[in-house]
Amino acid sequence: MTINTCILCMGSNFERDIHLNAARKALKEQFSGISFGKEIETEAIGEIYLSPFSNQIAKFETTLTPDEIRSIFKDIEHQNGRLPEERALGIVKLDIDLLTFNNLVLKPEDLHREYIQKELSNLE
Repeated sequence: MTINTCILCMGSNFERDIHLNAARKALKEQFSGISFGKEIETEAIGEIYLSPFSNQIAKFETTLTPDEIRSIFKDIEHQNGRLPEERALGIVKLDIDLLTFNNLVLKPEDLHREYIQKELSNLE
């Protein structure tokens, strides 16, 4: 059984405290040893999104595959009321992305954002 090390980033720009707290609780239930970085407030990237966002990264270990992990993330997003049509209105109740899986970078543009790089150094 291979243990995989993963980094995620999550964000919200609507009822941010409610959605990020719920996400942290759900992620702790799924990944027992998960560790969270500091919650950071950032301006939206892209003109359609409402600002500000609250973002947070986390590191965890799992035996799951990237597809299985993403499925869990999508379930957590849906449990928090995320609706695809709200994105066009600039509303992101909860977005959870898998940035890295072991040494494989899955979302290079996100991973290289300044706030993520800063928090990565605090996590490790």
